[in-house]
This record gives sequence, C-alpha cells and structure tokens, in this order.
Amino acid sequence: MKELFVVFRSPWRAHALWLALCLASILTATWRHPVPLDETRYLAVAWEMYSSGDWGIPRLDGAFYAQKPPLLFWLILLGWWFFGVNAAWPFLLEGGFALGTGVVLARLLQDWRVAHSPPQCLPDGAPAAWAVPFAVVTGVALLVACSFWLGMATTLYFDVPLTFFVVWAAWALWRMGQTGQGAVRFAAAVALGVLMKGPLMAIPLVGVVLGWPAWAQQGRRVWARVFLAGALGLLPALLWLAYLANREGASAVQEVLAAQGLGRLEEGADHAAPWWWYLAVLPLVLWPLAWWPGTWTAWRRGVALWREPPVRFILLAVVPAFVLLSLIAGKRPQYLLPLLPFVVALAAYGCWHVPAGARTVSARWRWLVVVPLLALALVCLVAPWVPRWQHDVAWLTPRWMLFGLGLILIAGGYLGWAWRQAMTLVPLAQEIPRLASLAAATVWLAQALLPWATDPAWDPSALGSRLRQWQAAGYALIWQGPRHHGAWTFAARLEAPLFSPAAEVPEGTPTVTLWLEKRRPEAVDDSCLAWRSDWVCWRIFAPGTKPD
Repeated sequence: MKELFVVFRSPWRAHALWLALCLASILTATWRHPVPLDETRYLAVAWEMYSSGDWGIPRLDGAFYAQKPPLLFWLILLGWWFFGVNAAWPFLLEGGFALGTGVVLARLLQDWRVAHSPPQCLPDGAPAAWAVPFAVVTGVALLVACSFWLGMATTLYFDVPLTFFVVWAAWALWRMGQTGQGAVRFAAAVALGVLMKGPLMAIPLVGVVLGWPAWAQQGRRVWARVFLAGALGLLPALLWLAYLANREGASAVQEVLAAQGLGRLEEGADHAAPWWWYLAVLPLVLWPLAWWPGTWTAWRRGVALWREPPVRFILLAVVPAFVLLSLIAGKRPQYLLPLLPFVVALAAYGCWHVPAGARTVSARWRWLVVVPLLALALVCLVAPWVPRWQHDVAWLTPRWMLFGLGLILIAGGYLGWAWRQAMTLVPLAQEIPRLASLAAATVWLAQALLPWATDPAWDPSALGSRLRQWQAAGYALIWQGPRHHGAWTFAARLEAPLFSPAAEVPEGTPTVTLWLEKRRPEAVDDSCLAWRSDWVCWRIFAPGTKPD
C-alpha cells in the first residue's frame, strides 16, 4: 500500500477526501427537482401526511398507501416540522444515511482488523498505528468507487437507509459472535430496518444468522439471543400493523403483507424479471469498481481466504441474499444496494492480503474502465437526431449532446491522469482514488446537466404551479389518463386530492381537463407540456360547459 501512503501522506487526509466526495455528491442533489414517478410519489405521500396532520397512516390521493412502511415518511415529516416544508431535506436525509453507512462499514472493517496482515502488506515507512486507519480508508474508498452507490445516495429511495440498517445489524451480529455483546444494537437495527422496507431487511442477514457456527466464536447460547433480539426487533412493526388494523381494518394489513412481502414472489409482481436479470445488471451496478482488473485480483485473494471468519461472514451475507433476490419475481437494481458494502469489504480484505509481488496490474487494461462512459456518450450524441425518437420521446433534446461531451471529457481526464507516469504495472491501491474520483465526477455531471437536458419533461413544478393556481381559482381538475401516482401533488402543495372525477363535478363548476398524448402534438403551445416520454395537454371549460 505504499502508493496510497504516498498519495495521502496521512490516513486522515484520505478520510477527508472520501468525505468531501460524498458530501459534494449529496449537495448536488439539492440543486435538482424530484424525479417522477418514484421520488414525486414518496414526496406526495409525505406531503399528504403532513398537510392532513395524520402522521400514522401513509396516504396517496386520499387512499391508504400500502407499498412502503412508514419510517422514511416519518423522518421526512420530522425534518419538515423543524425546518419547514422543502424539497432539499429528504435528499439530505438520504445522504446522511449514505454517510452513516460508510461510518458503520468503517467500524466493521476495524473490528475485522483487516490491516492486521503480514508486515509486507503495510506501506513502506508507515507507522504501525496507521494500519487500521488505512484499512478503513481502503474499504470506504472502494464503496465510493461504485457510481451506482454514490448516485443512489443522492436520490429519494428507501434502499440507502435500508443499507445503513443492514450494515448496522451486521456489525452488531459480528460483535455478538465475537464478544457476546450487541444484542440491543441488533434489535434496534432490525426494528428500524423493518419499518424502513419491510421483509427485505432480513434478506442480507439470513445467511449470516443461519451460518453462525461457521464464523462466530460464541456458542449456541449467544446464537439463541440473536433470534430473541430479532424477534424483539419485529415488535415495532407489529405494533404499527395493529394500529393500522384498528384504523383501516384487517384488509389494510393484508394489503401491506401482499404489497411488501408475498406479492413480490408472484410472477405478476411489479417489475417482474427472469432469475438471471441481476447477473445482467451487475456490471453496471459495480461500475467502475468491477471494470478495473485489480479489483478482481483483490476479490480472488479474498475468496481464497475463506477459512478466515470475516470472509465467511461476508460470503454468508452476499451469496444467499443474491440467490434469494434472484428467485424473487420483482427486481430492481437498487435492491442490490444492501449487498454492496459487503462486496467492497471483500475487495478491501483481499487487497490488504495480496502478496507483495502480486500487487500490480498491467496498465493496458485501463481502457476497460471507460468503455461504458464512451458507449453512453455515443448514445447521447446520436440519439437526439433520430427522427422517430424526436417525435416519440419528450425528454430527448439536443442538450443531451452536452452531457455526452462531458462524459468524453471525464473519460479522457481519467485516462490522462492514470497514464501520465506511463507505468506498465499499476499498483492496486494507487487506482482506488482514481476510480472513486471517476465515479464522483460522473455523478456530479449527471446531477448538474440531466435536469437541464430533460427540462421540462421530468420537472413536476412546470405543471404543478398551474395546477395549484387552477385549484385555488376554484377549477375542478379532471384527469383523463393512466394513473398519475401523485406526480404533481407535492410540487403543487395541494391539500386535497389532485383530480376530481367528472361524475363528482357540481353543475356550473369551471373545469380543467387534462390528458396524455403519446406523440408530440402538432403545436406545443400553452395548452401542452412535455411530461416524461409523453405530453400532458389540457383544456379549460367555463361554467355551463361540459368536457368532451
């Protein structure tokens, strides 16, 4: 690790660099608008809970929202209660969970004593006291080197907070397995994780708990305490379900169990995909980390040490969870997020145990890292000029060319930085800051340019401001189209369901009828706006007239 030592001179400078990369990426998220449909839907649910004063039951357009547990909504509401309603707080909250995940992962790495390896694995001339800090830096830096993780840390989803609670629970489990202590922390992590995303909290922990004898030093008595602590951790979720049944009836509880549990197993589940789907998306989820051959060297070395308890712990967390996720019908890339800290921990463990003579990789393989960037840049440069897409895709504008040029500059900057010394053999550790910087630069570029490149197609405020004015003026809003998922509720700050069915409009009430057009209207004027891949059009009817 001499190269990492030379770059940073001090492990605390390295800590500061990774913290700066994460903070800058998180802050860029506050510059943009919420993206439909997921982010706008979650904000709509939180806004309806806030505006109605009913914090106990999530609702969307006045109906009970069963798709997600309430914890993230409660945290958003708590911030709004302190700081006022704003769109920045939920994104800063997500970023806080991302930073917290890095902190807990660092503690887990420290407990594993990754740096307690043979003397030749330490940087030349580095004090022995630097061993653990450098090991921690290596693990956290590898997590930052996953652009998907860094990008998801700047979005409003449930998966980054879930990952924090999973890593926290794993740390508590490791402590219980080695010292017998940590049951309270494990129960708290399980309780909050289940309230964050339901049964998905258990998937990364099943293999670790069932495989207890393979890695833990404590015996069956402590193992039994793990199950007891897990059962106690389920109590808050059960209490909330009891409260829900009292308020909404037993059918609401059944709806929750179907939406967050059993319903995901069926072939007709939302986002259903074949079993091999995650294998296909893994290269993108792990870019640029997995595209650098040195990472595979570290992973191979880590797996070769499978007899060591930390490696067994990691493999039991990743392999069974990946199999379970592949068997579940509903699949989305972010469902893999709770596994990423363990994947990078394996790379860190292997990196610190690679023999001194095998810590270099040929520099000619660097071009592999930028292949996805250059391919995406080519698409961005060509796609806006495809005639069919110009008419069918509302968000595809010539501004995407600037994003493509930015990706080319980032790729060129990485190659120029990496090749300036013209080395034929590249030390593994020396590439870590480059990969992390490459991931961060790509996320920054996307956060800065994509909202502008797609404007106004992905901006809910463009139509939201009109909807608020119309409803304040007494117009009944009639939606004639597919389900809108509360896309404009938060942007318009509406305190009543957004759209009124035509049958409920009182006689003589002025109305605004809105609908979707799949192709670009002949004249996009003040009565149409680009919305995602389509166009939203509207028509205003004076009192005494009826919509068509």
